[in-house]
Amino acid sequence: MIVDNIHASATGDIAEFRAGSSPKLSVDRGGGLIFDGSSAAVAANYEIRRNADATNLQQYNVPTGASHEFSVNDVTAALLSATNLTLTANIAFAAAATYDIGTTTVGVNDIHLGLAGVINFDGGDVTMTHAANTLTFAGATTGYVFNDGVVNASSASIRVKRSVADITVPPTDAELDATFGDPTVVGSGFVAMVDDNDLGTSCYLVWTTGTAAEWFYALGTKAT
Repeated sequence: MIVDNIHASATGDIAEFRAGSSPKLSVDRGGGLIFDGSSAAVAANYEIRRNADATNLQQYNVPTGASHEFSVNDVTAALLSATNLTLTANIAFAAAATYDIGTTTVGVNDIHLGLAGVINFDGGDVTMTHAANTLTFAGATTGYVFNDGVVNASSASIRVKRSVADITVPPTDAELDATFGDPTVVGSGFVAMVDDNDLGTSCYLVWTTGTAAEWFYALGTKAT
């Protein structure tokens, strides 16, 4: 912006920087800057301006490839580019259980947590904690309820699952591996109630010792 002249306001409280007869930037007695412009920033410029278009924006513009830096004691606290907001501090809200990330109609995309990341509900009431190849649930002393009504107990080596498809009669080692995984990964203990492939005549309770190829089942027959 080319400044033609500087004027004092009628009250003397504001110094006005004018382009022609119209004030574009004013400085009040308290040191505040007042932007009176009405045009958008030039994309290639480093600019702060008021854009009085339909969105009525206060613009802070940098050209392509540049970033906005917000620093504390000359140390970068936040860096905003066209693709990322990079923070070197925690995000803390002013009140608990009050604010959202996203909305019911516009959600965020992916959430990426690092090694040993924790999702903590209500100050530790229930937690989900990551370790290498492991996700640990803690708390929830009354259990974990999923929307199909299956409840997983919190005790070690107890798993409650339900196969999504019928299985041949009786189930084979290969079929159980394909449905639930290798026993060495599944671990020892009860694994599933498995429906059969004979129109619901029989069901199987399935468990494993955690050793490869060691699946066991007990046959349950439908009551008549």
